[in-house]
Amino acid sequence: MGLTRRTRLVVLVILGIVPPSLAIFLLNKTVTGTTPPAIQAAIVGGLLTAMGTIFTAVYKEVSAYFQQTTNNVDKKVTMISPLVQKYYSPWINSAQILHGTLQRLTTKHPAEPEDVHTLLYHIMVFYGYRMKFVLEAGGLILLSSTAEQNAVHDAYRTAELALDWEDARTHRSVSYLQMLFLTKNTSSGTADGLKPPSGAGEGARDAPKPTGAAGDGQKDGSKPSTSAPYTFFQFSNDIPGDKNLTAMVTSLADWTTKTDKVQAASDAVNQFALAFQRSIDQLYTAWGQ
Repeated sequence: MGLTRRTRLVVLVILGIVPPSLAIFLLNKTVTGTTPPAIQAAIVGGLLTAMGTIFTAVYKEVSAYFQQTTNNVDKKVTMISPLVQKYYSPWINSAQILHGTLQRLTTKHPAEPEDVHTLLYHIMVFYGYRMKFVLEAGGLILLSSTAEQNAVHDAYRTAELALDWEDARTHRSVSYLQMLFLTKNTSSGTADGLKPPSGAGEGARDAPKPTGAAGDGQKDGSKPSTSAPYTFFQFSNDIPGDKNLTAMVTSLADWTTKTDKVQAASDAVNQFALAFQRSIDQLYTAWGQ
């Protein structure tokens, strides 16, 4: 099995330090004032030649190592930058806004109906960007290392568990919100252009279709007539005519009275956003060095 570049570099550094040091130590013991000048010159010349060869090899290996590292970082940044711009940043931004909304509710009792509507909207956007990423880019979070990818993924799962406001029904409600976001938000797609994903990972296949005001104008599978994104104003107006959203508002209002759970969800969402942003910053910092 061949040695890695880092291992070869370590071996060369050891060879560049140990043999010359040993040779100099032995010269002190063997070469004296009575040693003929020709022999002294030959020994010194041979030692200098050996040291020069080793140092040249070390220099080349170090240069190649850093060049390879730079190239690897460049390739990663080139590959990940489109993901950051199109998926990561909107997802992080939605998490930060959701964190702020949750944090405000920890000190506001009882929550006003408008506050609950706002919270539900930001939950929809947070999970909606997650589903958009899954559908369009596969959902695998690519960062500078596997360890960072796993850390961000684990932080998301922690946030997902902390946002469980309906127990067994939460998964179904999240699936409904994701489908609503994707079908109503024109920057994500159109009603006839996106299908609920297969598999149990997101569960959107089992989600009911939007009803009432939230589904008006889409019964025939046509594209949304509006060209604007699905704003909070539209979402709030859709709630009274949508029995699924109405039920979510009721359960979410009850959940907001449990300050400890709201605080835990706020902290978990914030940690996800921070971990994600730090990993992206680290990637671009390494690129600039």
